[in-house]
Amino acid sequence: MKLFIKAAAVLAAAMLMLCSCGDEEKIVHNYEKPIENLITAAEHSDTDSYLNCFTPQAKETYIADDEYNEKLAENVLEGGKLEGTDFETKSSEDLTADELSELEKEYKAKYKKTVTMKKGERLNVDFTALRGEKSVSDNLDIVVVRINDSWFIYGDVIEGFAFQTD
Repeated sequence: MKLFIKAAAVLAAAMLMLCSCGDEEKIVHNYEKPIENLITAAEHSDTDSYLNCFTPQAKETYIADDEYNEKLAENVLEGGKLEGTDFETKSSEDLTADELSELEKEYKAKYKKTVTMKKGERLNVDFTALRGEKSVSDNLDIVVVRINDSWFIYGDVIEGFAFQTD
């Protein structure tokens, strides 16, 4: 019986090694999920999913605005449809307790709602894509915060993308 268990363990280890061969998958940290979701929503012209990447009150405020654009995700990437959009986080820095406290105060002042931001990251992100046959890119500094165990993009960047030809 012990020999069977050892053989099964060796077989399982060999299978894991073989399964991990090939193209390396990109590791996306939890705090990067809103950025990944934002790209997917924009590529699929899904404005509701796009807005869900931002804090709930930022989304509500944007929707209530007179200049609300129902086709935001379709239009956010000006100049035509992008394909193969990807991002790379060039740097990330944990927000300090004092910085999170300041963001909470700012949020309350702006949206009249109290939230607890458990964690936060300051990111510098490169975005790349193809527009037709041309390579386009953008670079943004983005703050992401965790509210109620979900990560959101914080700040006024809902319409902040300006992909330029490389």
